[in-house]
Amino acid sequence: MKKTILLLSLLTMIFSSCGDSAGEKADEGNNKSEPVAEKPALVKPEGQPDRVVVQHILIAFKGRIPSASRSQQEANELADVIYQKASKGDDYDSLVKKYTDDSFPGKYAMVNFGVVSEDPDDMPREALIPSFGEVGFALEVGELGLAPFDSLSSPYGWHIIKRVE
Repeated sequence: MKKTILLLSLLTMIFSSCGDSAGEKADEGNNKSEPVAEKPALVKPEGQPDRVVVQHILIAFKGRIPSASRSQQEANELADVIYQKASKGDDYDSLVKKYTDDSFPGKYAMVNFGVVSEDPDDMPREALIPSFGEVGFALEVGELGLAPFDSLSSPYGWHIIKRVE
């Protein structure tokens, strides 16, 4: 499941950055081409760490990943319940095992924008869904955060994220 979500994230990133060949976009009105503005380089936000390791619980719903069968409302309600349990100190590993729609242990090592890592297990932040990095890099070690469902920034559902390193 982790590989499936990673693959979907990478494909989303690749397809969203694809344009017409040679960086040009056809003008539908006169079939001429005009240059497409290049995306600005992603820069590590000031004060954020170079690298974090997070563990997450994905609460997906039908139509977002193949194995999910709950409704969007059920997923939202379940994410709230699990977030409250984790906030009150319930064992996070147990919550991940019981509830995640990703694979256990659900851990990702991420490097921030512009950071190069020699560790092959480190994932560049831009390779994951946007809200995963937004929440993960904002947390202190041991803190929890929630990335709510959003069709662009968190398209698979709700992510309850704990920074573990």
